[in-house]
Parts: sequence; structure tokens; C-alpha cells
Amino acid sequence: MCSTLKNSRGNIKVGITWSFPIIQHTASNKGIVSDLGKGFSVCDEFKGGDLKDIFENCFADGGIPIEIYSIVNDSVSVFVTGSYFNNAKLGLVQGTGINSSFLVDQSLAGKQKIKFLRNTDSDKKVLINTEASFLGYHLHKYVSDVDRDMNRLWKVMGSDEYPPPHMTTDTYGVFQPLEMITSGRYIPEIIRRFVAEYFSDTAVPEAGSEYTLSAELLASLYRCSDPEKFRAELGKSLPLDNLKDDDLVILKTITKAVIYRASMILASYIIAMVRVAKFTHLEKLEISVVGSMLQYFPEYKETVLGILDSKAVQSHNIPKISFDFIKDSSIYGASIAAYVNQERMGL
Repeated sequence: MCSTLKNSRGNIKVGITWSFPIIQHTASNKGIVSDLGKGFSVCDEFKGGDLKDIFENCFADGGIPIEIYSIVNDSVSVFVTGSYFNNAKLGLVQGTGINSSFLVDQSLAGKQKIKFLRNTDSDKKVLINTEASFLGYHLHKYVSDVDRDMNRLWKVMGSDEYPPPHMTTDTYGVFQPLEMITSGRYIPEIIRRFVAEYFSDTAVPEAGSEYTLSAELLASLYRCSDPEKFRAELGKSLPLDNLKDDDLVILKTITKAVIYRASMILASYIIAMVRVAKFTHLEKLEISVVGSMLQYFPEYKETVLGILDSKAVQSHNIPKISFDFIKDSSIYGASIAAYVNQERMGL
């Protein structure tokens, strides 16, 4: 193995991209496992444990000595990668879940976060991981019965006066409103449930397992104009008997409605990021993006960009926004962060 990959202690230098919330109080190469999302849960053995210890011990058990130099969220890895290669100013994860990362004035960071910074000069910027999936609990006004059936917490938290979801995980578990309306894990499932409900009289009883409709399949169905091919493709996820051509139009109408709702909300979130990050003075803004939903469902991407480019939005000094889809950000971002920490922390 290349000698530069090992430190003076003979351990392999490792950077980690972690796609779930962690608590980082003492160092950027440590992180306490808290709650997960995207349909996952953390086992008791690891909850509350330090990711640095967990990974180093597990690799040691396999005879591989490693040392964790950095642990970064996936949104931070997207930002770091996009900034390093393309000078991007904002990173967006829009796949199974949703998250973002960008620089803000330190004055916008809470006191509990500022106290962990080494440099607290008020004119400095700080890179934030927004954990955006927890935002949007006020969106209960715009959810349907299908949304409520998918997650009972839409009913529990149906009030603007209710504490934000990230403050209630101990009581109610993980509730991620923005993710459940805009992300690639939930949009296809919302559509699948609407379709199954609408065609309940014709559906095969055991048809339609949860989360079997993928973004890629959904996109191909949306663009399909051949009725027979449409039926065959749909049958892979939601077998329906005797669908007429008019029924196919209804299926596309349902898809279009769910996508438009998601697009409006995602565009609103992007506008909020632009304002918080103070990018309104820019003429153009490139956002680094990873995630299958925007990448493999062009109609979703085009609808979001169309809203952002509309006269109503542009009249509020929002720059011309474009998406740059990047590859392997989890690898590049973690590697760059590990190198920076090596220099900064003298590892």
C-alpha cells in the first residue's frame, strides 16, 4: 500500500461520509450516532457510540488498522467536492433523502454551535450541514390522506405551534417532513399509493409492495407513450388488471400533481437557501447535486428549474440557477476533509 496512505503509527488514514445526523461536539473526526432516517433505525449497540471508535474497532477486528481523520455529512461532501472541482457555492442532496450544505455568516450560527469553533471572528464564514429533512413541519396544510397514512406524525404534528421535528425525536421518533414530500424515497411511494387507491377495484390483492416503485421506473413510465409497454413496465411494481388507455392518462395526471407539489416545495427551499447564504447579488448560481430523483427524473428537475426561473421568482433577485450533477462526492468529499484535518489538527 502507498506509504502516504498510512500515518506514522502505521494506520491507514480514513475519511468518512455519513449520510445521517450525528453529534459532533469535540472534534471533526468524531461523531456520536443519534437518530437515523430514510427508513433505517440504529441498533442499541451503536446508538450513542462514537463513529470513530465503531469504525476503528470493527476494522481492527478484521486485522486492518485504520485511523479516522474526518467524519462529514453527505451534504458537506457534496459541497466540498463541488467547491473543489467547480467552485460551486452550494451542495444539495436530493436522492433517497434531502439535505444541503453552504457557507453562512457566523452570526447566523447558534451559540451552542459557535462555542465549538476555533475561530469566532464575526466576519468569518462557517460551513453548515442544514439537516434539511427535518424542516417543513408547517407543510401539514398541504398533505393528503395518503401522506398521513404513510406517516402518522403528520396527524400528531398538525400545528404551526408544535415544536420542530428535530426537537421531538425522543418522544415521537424521526419525523422528516421536507424529505417525505420531495425526496426520491417517498415521491414514488406516494404516487404508488394514490394509484393503488384509485384503481383498488382492479388491483391484484397482493400487488403493490411498499417502496417498489423507483425513481427510474417512474420516470420511464411518465415519458412512455406506448400503452402496452406502459402496462408491462407498471406491472413490475404495481400489477393492475384491464387498464384502459384513459386510465393511463389518469396515472400520468397523478404523477404530475405529486411532482408539481414536490417541485414547488423544493424550489421554495432553494430560494430560502439562496437568501440565507446571501447569494441574491449573483447573476448565476451553480448548485452541486447528487441524488437519483432529480438526475433520473428530468421532468422533476425541469419543473423545479422552471419555477426558479419564473418571473415571479426572478423579481425577488434570485440568481439564474443551474444544477451540476457530480459523481463520487462521498469519496472525494471525505478524502479532501481528511487531508484538511490532517494539516489542521496535526494528525
